[in-house]
Amino acid sequence: MNSKSHAPETPEEYQRRQSQIRREIDPVTGRTRLIKGDSEILEEIVTKDRHRSINKAATSGDGEYYESQSQILAKRQKPN
Repeated sequence: MNSKSHAPETPEEYQRRQSQIRREIDPVTGRTRLIKGDSEILEEIVTKDRHRSINKAATSGDGEYYESQSQILAKRQKPN
């Protein structure tokens, strides 16, 4: 039962996996993040104007999320 799925990972396979960079969107806040390998989060260098627009969109998304959560909690705590 010597299949490749049960064998240890070689250094080359590990390096290949860790060198992959992907863009993921957080489904809750809508923020986009660069993820390297399994879980390392990278920073992206952007212009000042792009940074401002990213921050504005992220702050807006955060506000909408927390507002929706506070409304859900308020409905749960409301005495009948």
